[in-house]
Amino acid sequence: MYDWNRCLQSLGTIGIFTLLTGCYVVKQAWYQNNLLNSRVKISQVLNDVEDPAIREGLELVQDLLKFGGEQGLNTENAYQYYVPVERRAVSFIVQAALPDQMVSKTWWFPFVGRVPYLGYFDRNDRDAMAKGLRREGFDVSQGEISAFSSLGWFEDPIYTPMLKRTKVSLAHLIFHELIHRTYWSGSSTMFNENLAEFLAEHLTVRYLESKNQKRSAESYLNYRKDREKFRLWLKDLKEALIVLYAQSRPRDDAFYQEKDEIILTYQREKVPDFRSKHFYEVIKKKWNNASILGSSLYLPDVEIFQRALVCYGADKSIGNFLRQLEVFENEVDDVVIGLSSFCRERKG
Repeated sequence: MYDWNRCLQSLGTIGIFTLLTGCYVVKQAWYQNNLLNSRVKISQVLNDVEDPAIREGLELVQDLLKFGGEQGLNTENAYQYYVPVERRAVSFIVQAALPDQMVSKTWWFPFVGRVPYLGYFDRNDRDAMAKGLRREGFDVSQGEISAFSSLGWFEDPIYTPMLKRTKVSLAHLIFHELIHRTYWSGSSTMFNENLAEFLAEHLTVRYLESKNQKRSAESYLNYRKDREKFRLWLKDLKEALIVLYAQSRPRDDAFYQEKDEIILTYQREKVPDFRSKHFYEVIKKKWNNASILGSSLYLPDVEIFQRALVCYGADKSIGNFLRQLEVFENEVDDVVIGLSSFCRERKG
């Protein structure tokens, strides 16, 4: 007998309430059902676990939840369970885009709206979808994720891959997901991910400083500065390709060769001066429209959010800021364009 209640709890950002939308969702629900069958209360794990890394990670999550709650984030029923996962990723994602336009292929789900990716619990299923999208002529990007959010609808557990991160990276991840649980805009996935990334950075620094971990906070901020350099690099690459795509010319071999040459130029001649070796490796990877648009989801334009937060009060509750933003969204046509007026109307 299929456990549909458990099945409902299986769906994260890309599939909430979509059990009747086709085989894709039902199959992902089945996989998630199997994962959740192995979940254990974190309080029980802490009593029994022998692995010090697992214990330390779960204790850190509890402290992060406490801090997140103090900042006004929705922590209700979040991360109270642990699901052991042997592999390094919880799920595998695929993204696609038109090869001659900066336009993502999207999939629609109730409540969440349109999202520019699909997630799979089986790597082979993801790879099969990626193969099919390439046959249709799309640029395709594939990746792995260690966590996702149910946007507060269900009890998100902790998966083992989440605990493989550094302490600072885990803090950023937990705050990112709690922000999704607190506020999810109907405007766009990019807006939601950019907002969560920006505020998670703000909260991670605030958390580290509250623990007198100034060196960790400084190191984290240096890493984020490299991310900003990378964001600008990716933005410039994207804009250079858009100029090409705007041309009225045949989409022939010469066109796509020029596209490849633009990407190579940015990879070889326009590389920023990073502190971290990590970003040099990221730039070397294969780039196409799908990977550019996918990466852009998590590289916020800090200034637009910074102005809004500072105007509201950067030292105030992040939860209240998000709730005010949610109210404001219902009053404007475009929450992104309206952020400047949000500052004026919600200040204080």
